Amino acid sequence: MTGAQAHDLPLPCVPVLRLYIFIAKYCAKSEDLETLGRLREAQLYQDLGLMDEKERVREKIGSLALSAEKERMLAELVRQREGQKANHGKASPGASAVENARGARQTTNAQRNQFDKPADAMETSKYVKTLRPLTNQEIWVQQADLKIKEGDLVTARAMLGRSLKHCRAFEDTETEAFTLHLLARLAFLEGQVSPYIMVKAADQLRQSETPVCLKA
Repeated sequence: MTGAQAHDLPLPCVPVLRLYIFIAKYCAKSEDLETLGRLREAQLYQDLGLMDEKERVREKIGSLALSAEKERMLAELVRQREGQKANHGKASPGASAVENARGARQTTNAQRNQFDKPADAMETSKYVKTLRPLTNQEIWVQQADLKIKEGDLVTARAMLGRSLKHCRAFEDTETEAFTLHLLARLAFLEGQVSPYIMVKAADQLRQSETPVCLKA
């Protein structure tokens, strides 16, 4: 009999997490998503005081350190992205003018379509994300959030550093805002609060299109 069964607690979210882990492992084939699901399951057991169950799940997670091969792959991904941005910045003036004109037409069409929408649809669309796969940095920052709750600040800091690098390379301001917020929490927990980090996080949150829920 497991600890959860012994406590006879209604845990409706456990089957959902198990399904999440199954989909991540066998359908999405994403090790990072699978790890995120297991971290959430471990956090749930910790919140319920089921420490034996938590440790059982933590053993399945193992170390979150990246292999040297994956580190190289991610570094190459960032390098390629930075190269693309640099090449885009060196585009000829004529090409830039064409792009600007195309962008202006797209903006005009978007504005025209916006006026055709009902008012309630326009209001809702501001807060609804487009359905898409999670990016690496979105997964890492969620993992880091859970590691902070576990008290593993060293692992959380490594994840947040990796997330911040990718956010800036891929211009993901929303995830960067959440990453900076968690870095500020880390600094607070370590007694090294940096005003710059707090101000930068607040600035990024204002610039982000979708509101980010800040957790204490």
